[in-house]
Amino acid sequence: MIVDATVSRRAVRVRRLHRALVLFCLAGACAAAAIALKPAASVAAAEARVDADTRFDYVAVFEPGTSDADVERWRAAVLRAHRAPCLERLPCTTRALRLAELGAGRRYAIGFDLNRATPDDERAALLAAAQAQPVRVTLVAATTPRRAAE
Repeated sequence: MIVDATVSRRAVRVRRLHRALVLFCLAGACAAAAIALKPAASVAAAEARVDADTRFDYVAVFEPGTSDADVERWRAAVLRAHRAPCLERLPCTTRALRLAELGAGRRYAIGFDLNRATPDDERAALLAAAQAQPVRVTLVAATTPRRAAE
């Protein structure tokens, strides 16, 4: 009986030590993860901000004096599915931003990104529709709205 009590006390001590080590390692892993993810969170927050200095696949810059209604008609006509929708009748644009009073000419601009999986014929149709509208617009690829308006 004395031998069993000694073994059982020793087993309890080993289990307690094991639990303490596991908790210590878990706390260290959590601290390391927090340190590693903090810079990523600040980068993600900066990338999540969308403004005049955000890079877009395409930026449409309208001539000075273009009315708000003309810009909205252009947006409705161009930023939609033309040949084939990307997903459930939705257009292939993944992000769009409309800005007003940019640059010295105080122009309107619309920056937009196309889905990477956009079929070539849909991309061509969208760009052709952008140039075919009666509103005078300049399309600039891979830039920010602020740079395109200058």
